[in-house]
Amino acid sequence: YFRDVTEQKRRDEFQQVIIDISTELIDADARGIDDSIKEILRRIGQFERAKRSYVFQFGEAGAVMDNTHEWVGDGVEPQQPELQGIATEDFSWFMPQIRRREVVTVPDVADLPAEADRLRAALEAGNVESMVAVPLFRSDTLFGFIGFDWTRRKDPWSEDTVDLLRISGNIIASALARGRRLSDPPDPD
Repeated sequence: YFRDVTEQKRRDEFQQVIIDISTELIDADARGIDDSIKEILRRIGQFERAKRSYVFQFGEAGAVMDNTHEWVGDGVEPQQPELQGIATEDFSWFMPQIRRREVVTVPDVADLPAEADRLRAALEAGNVESMVAVPLFRSDTLFGFIGFDWTRRKDPWSEDTVDLLRISGNIIASALARGRRLSDPPDPD
């Protein structure tokens, strides 16, 4: 009974986070979208007790990716400056899953298969033990992913966490697409 009550309370808090981030992004203008996304990454990261949350966006027809937004918890070094212009082909285990619209879960970085060596090296460089990544699609176009790292916990998420990240990813994808539309100059035609 107590577990059910605790889980229901967490679901209620989770729903409030979704409502809050949706409202924040709906109200954001083109210049405020980036700041709102950073705040959302902070809120979700803290809610999920993650140590780092981030958005990567793809450029050059999906051949490279850039860490465009990041939040880090206390005592965690930011990685965003070093994570620019990364070749997606180097992540042959990770990228096919993202392209298939799958949530990528890594409960324990040490257990990654050999074909995920590049991902393992990147995660270990940031002292990451577990991670989750959710693809960012708008219509049928993949343009990035949102990710969450844990540095002191293995397999720290629940199905509710994955649902929160999936919903949050959809909200962030919509906001980024809207921001692109608002910042692109209109066609002169």
